[in-house]
Amino acid sequence: MNGENISPSIAGKAWSFLRSGDFRGLWQAMNRRRALLRQLLTSPVGSGTLLLDPQTDLGVLEKEKIEESISPHSVSHTRLALHLAPYQYALRYVEGKEVLDVGCNWGYGSHLFARKARRVVGFDVNSEHVSYGKQQFARENLCFLIHDANERFPFADERFDVVFSSEVIEHLANYTGCLHEMQRVLRPNGLFILKTPNLAYSRHWHALNPYHLKVFLPKELQTLLGEYFLEVEVFGFNEVYDQVLRRLKKSFDPYGFEFEQRIPCPQTIELEVWVQPELVPISDGVPQSLLAMCRAPKRRPPCSSKTGNAGLSRLALGGE
Repeated sequence: MNGENISPSIAGKAWSFLRSGDFRGLWQAMNRRRALLRQLLTSPVGSGTLLLDPQTDLGVLEKEKIEESISPHSVSHTRLALHLAPYQYALRYVEGKEVLDVGCNWGYGSHLFARKARRVVGFDVNSEHVSYGKQQFARENLCFLIHDANERFPFADERFDVVFSSEVIEHLANYTGCLHEMQRVLRPNGLFILKTPNLAYSRHWHALNPYHLKVFLPKELQTLLGEYFLEVEVFGFNEVYDQVLRRLKKSFDPYGFEFEQRIPCPQTIELEVWVQPELVPISDGVPQSLLAMCRAPKRRPPCSSKTGNAGLSRLALGGE
């Protein structure tokens, strides 16, 4: 891991938990760190090596201002893996389909979908992130647009086979309008996949986050989505962590360093981390997040602007 990703101190992490009132999170983090340190000190890796707990990435809490979304220039590998977890789960449903990714950030998940889907359209309100995605993930079957999810979508009715949205709806003032639009652009036999935080998991964190305007309890989300879809299943969504520690030997020339310059340790460790998405019943403990699978959209009378909207759809989807 890069040095810039290492937090300033363990005390700083503890203070972040205490400041938010998340004593349960502090206790869990201490237990995880204790287990990893025990593994480090008792394994042949050796003592005296700094170990970063991959399950406690509190950089966002240690900053003076909470970020609205992860940035491609500052995100850690662990946090990116967490955000990719729902895309990895949904990957099985997008093969050969036309997919809309609502609130795609800089397109890391849209790019993953595009490997299997027939066509993917991702949009986000952040113009810098959209520009970054266009530069990094250019593909013939992948299109990025700048659009606010609070507003009417620039697509015709029943345009997509799969509509996907992760960690977006809780940021929206007009979340009901967004749900209506995601329902409207979904084909009758299509699938809507929604991932959002579980309010029951960490109420204090969501209370501190100024960008989380509405966070749902499982029954609240089930009731809300039932207004738009005939078939609604809400699951708990957990990111299961695992890691491997390996000892690596470094070869170096002791005569290649200037006088009094610190010579690096000839051995270090490599920490490999991965995240496995897991669906659980919402009654199984307190899941970290909620994932809804919705089918059979309820149809409403068409809007008078349908023709103009179809024109926008052809413009948006044609050849970017």
